Amino acid sequence: MVYQSGPDRKCLWDNQKAVFYKCRSRAYDENRHRERVTGADEERGMLKMSLVHYFDEVVNRRGTDSKKYSVYPEDVIPMWIADSDFKAPQPVVDALVARMQQGVYGYTPISERLKKADVDPEWVEFVPGVITGLICAVRALSQPGDNIVIQSPCYPPFSDLSDHNGRHLLRNKLVLTGDHYEIDFEDFEEKCKDPRTKLFILCNPQNPTGHVFTKEELTKLGNICMKYHVIVLADEIHQDLVSSGHKHIPFASICEEFEQNSVSFMNPSKTFNVPGFRTAALQTRYSRMQFMIS
Repeated sequence: MVYQSGPDRKCLWDNQKAVFYKCRSRAYDENRHRERVTGADEERGMLKMSLVHYFDEVVNRRGTDSKKYSVYPEDVIPMWIADSDFKAPQPVVDALVARMQQGVYGYTPISERLKKADVDPEWVEFVPGVITGLICAVRALSQPGDNIVIQSPCYPPFSDLSDHNGRHLLRNKLVLTGDHYEIDFEDFEEKCKDPRTKLFILCNPQNPTGHVFTKEELTKLGNICMKYHVIVLADEIHQDLVSSGHKHIPFASICEEFEQNSVSFMNPSKTFNVPGFRTAALQTRYSRMQFMIS
């Protein structure tokens, strides 16, 4: 499965009031070549798939119960929500069609296949969405009147979840320096040292600036949080949408101490454009935190 991109691909991520999520690619025909694999794989009927995604196909979504297209009239291009207009990858479509054709849609257990990663499956818990998981974490790991640190500009639901749950929001403003944003670490530490500060919501890559935090930046943020006993809630939903020359580093992967002092949230919805599936997950090594959140 390949998403074709090049130096002319540009992605700006969602903001509730202004979203521009358009990937401009060269015109590639959507040719799906499937050929039989020889040997033992052929006996098992396995298929080899080579797929280049066609980003230039226009899909008319009006009249399809699309939330994105239900707010404004037809002469307005809706760019207010993180919902791109690219079709989902063909393997996703094929898997859904195959399941639908079964005709029986009963209860299902949590798939162990979805838990296969470089972490203990016991650390993973599924939630309907990243924001839902964050709200559960905020309620479980802090009390009304406590402080939550976020970095602004930020995804609007971060401030909403704080306000709606009786927490105080402290904004560590990112500083625009030339063509990129930098962290005001002095201000960040001042906010974390307040004894009422219990949580820091890290968004990496950052929404809406697109800033991909370096290991050095994450380490400095993590050390400050450890120093003042602030738990990190790491929203890493955009981890696959990183431009060339940058690398996403999961916060919990840096060291065992950070792993034990954080809860990470992820969802395939941005990468594969499947937000309607509600297939998010949280991951934490600290069993007490997972128990409290769940």
